[in-house]
Amino acid sequence: MRNIKILFIFILLFNILIGTEALQASSISSESGSHRDAITKYEELFDWVVENFSSNDAGFQHIVNQKGLADYTSFTNRLRNEIKRAKDDDACVAIVREWLGYFRKGHIEFGLKSKPAYKAKEVKENIFIKDSLYAERLSNKTFYIRIPSFNYSNKEDIESLIEANDLSIQESPNLIIDIRNGTGGSDASFRSLIKYLYTNPIRSYPIKLKVSKLNAEAFDGYARKMGGKHAKRIAEQISNSSEEFTVPHGSDSVSLIYRDTILRYPREIGILINGINVSTDEQFLLYAKQSMKVKLFGETTFGAIDVSNLNVIFSEDDKFYLVYAMSISSRLPNFKVDDIGIQPDYFIDEQIPANDWINHVQQIMEAYIY
Repeated sequence: MRNIKILFIFILLFNILIGTEALQASSISSESGSHRDAITKYEELFDWVVENFSSNDAGFQHIVNQKGLADYTSFTNRLRNEIKRAKDDDACVAIVREWLGYFRKGHIEFGLKSKPAYKAKEVKENIFIKDSLYAERLSNKTFYIRIPSFNYSNKEDIESLIEANDLSIQESPNLIIDIRNGTGGSDASFRSLIKYLYTNPIRSYPIKLKVSKLNAEAFDGYARKMGGKHAKRIAEQISNSSEEFTVPHGSDSVSLIYRDTILRYPREIGILINGINVSTDEQFLLYAKQSMKVKLFGETTFGAIDVSNLNVIFSEDDKFYLVYAMSISSRLPNFKVDDIGIQPDYFIDEQIPANDWINHVQQIMEAYIY
């Protein structure tokens, strides 16, 4: 996942789309319609989802290739038969979501516009994990930074916090970066942290964009709404391609991120993670894990980064929405994160309460003899 991001861009656009309309649901069939009419429309809706997802989602064929065409066909036919018996919108949504779950658990969704319920993960409230951006010195050896979200809207605040505390960070042997309960967001929001963890060139894997008319229109729409030249170039590249996939800028080579300086301090960096971390959080971790300074502490992350750059489309009657991904990482199939997550180097089990994680990690790091 590069710099044409994803999760929170989608959520912002999606909220705009549904927030400017009257969200009044009505049944697919009119009250005077027969139950057979409703069943017919649910079948048509199911076929609409299958057609659009299979034609436009970048991860569709990858999973079909993995599981086999026969298995996919059997599964799809079974659910198509089940949806004939759906009695209402909610039952229909449940069956379609089950079908989508065949492919992955994140960066994918279907539902009623009147009941927007897009969730890349089940967010657990935890009073011990602060949701504000801040930094503090824990000791003469350890500095702490809390980043609750890499949302692009937080980019300037993150950069300001880093700049204000740069001297303190570079005077500390240890740095703890706490991104627990992260929300995903934009790669641009974590770039100011790279200089602290850098020890060697960081390998960055390109994405491949699924070529389709709908995807070209999506990037063109992003360009119009945000004035982005990058999105406009991608839209043109997709439109002009005759292949199944195209690579931004035309290069499918792994790129290397270089920095001129390896900082003396911090010497050791601990990153706190849990099962809520997803998307851009995981991209940050994929970069960080390449550093000789970094260890991950906590729990396995959610696992939704391999397919990205989300688009939302609406059914013909404008009642239902479908979320799918337009790009797939070139790391696949050799390095999969989706539905697996990124594992910590130090697992923190349930016997250590959430309010003690920071102290626990600090003790481990400060016990290290330089």
